[in-house]
Amino acid sequence: MFIASSFGTQLVPCGSHSPFFMVVHDSNAGLGIGLTCAAGAATMLGGIISMYINPHNHKFTAGALSLAAGVMVFVSFAEIFPEAVILFHESGSFSEDHAFMMTNLVYFLATLLCMALDWGSRKWHARSRRIQNNKGGPALDSTPEEGSEDLDNEEDPHGVAPAAIALQELTGGLFDTSDATRDGNGQWRVSGISEMSTNSNLAAVEEQHADVAHHKLELLKVALFTAAAICLHNFPEGILTFIGTIQDPSVGVSLAVAIAIHNIPEGIAVASPILRATDSRKQALLWCFISAVAEPLGGVLAWMVLSEELSDDAYAVMFALSAGVMVYIAIAKLFITACHLDRHWSPGGFILGTAIMSVSLVLFRL
Repeated sequence: MFIASSFGTQLVPCGSHSPFFMVVHDSNAGLGIGLTCAAGAATMLGGIISMYINPHNHKFTAGALSLAAGVMVFVSFAEIFPEAVILFHESGSFSEDHAFMMTNLVYFLATLLCMALDWGSRKWHARSRRIQNNKGGPALDSTPEEGSEDLDNEEDPHGVAPAAIALQELTGGLFDTSDATRDGNGQWRVSGISEMSTNSNLAAVEEQHADVAHHKLELLKVALFTAAAICLHNFPEGILTFIGTIQDPSVGVSLAVAIAIHNIPEGIAVASPILRATDSRKQALLWCFISAVAEPLGGVLAWMVLSEELSDDAYAVMFALSAGVMVYIAIAKLFITACHLDRHWSPGGFILGTAIMSVSLVLFRL
């Protein structure tokens, strides 16, 4: 059996007559575990960096989200997807053409699964709103109902645009009120947004709070989707980093550096939305840690038993699934949310993310 690295094709033989537990006694085993920990720690570093930048800074959040989206899309198509094709072919079960077809099939199954989960989440949230409204809770009709035009609006696919803007204190600085103007009647006017009197009644205030809560919920969902995708992505990376180090320490070091480079913006992408949604640094760092710990866990599992248990086909499926999930999260969640926050910075952040990943892969091959 052979295991291919997701960053360059480094095939590591694991013969069926040679128990994997022999790896435990390899002198490079400690280095391999250390490198997986270091690569995972880069995710925490990204989260810490986000602590020192205003989480309500739209440009920063948009740039971080779009940069991570660029990293994830580039590495998915440039490395993970091709490695899945290689693994399907090396398994001996598929010809080269059939291996490519199988990778495409698993990739799109992963994207369809993500779409189904996203749809289920929307249905559940709409049902929760209806139940709360029926119980006489705060009026949540200001958030788009399931199937409404606002929910599918191309300008605001997540339904997170503020329905009205009054005083910035009301939203905790969540929305930019620099475009708000006050007319002669003492009313606030914002381009494209309904008027709201400064002496709005309690119902209007409750509606605004509902809008803010919905906005924060969407940001939290983005962060949790991202954390889940990064966990799925980091786990096989930990396995491959460890096995690559066992074969050649220089390969393991190069692989760990390449992984760490794109783990930093991924940590920012997890922490920034959580900071915006909860204003809690502890929560942001907790989810960064959960995302980061998948990397060393993958290395530890590889150290123990995994490469003797899984076939090349299983690894190929894992990589193809990872590519599909990452691309869906990057485009449908990260980049779209980034464009909503600041559409001018988002394209540049996306391109910068692809450039960072491209340079890291080029350096790995030197």
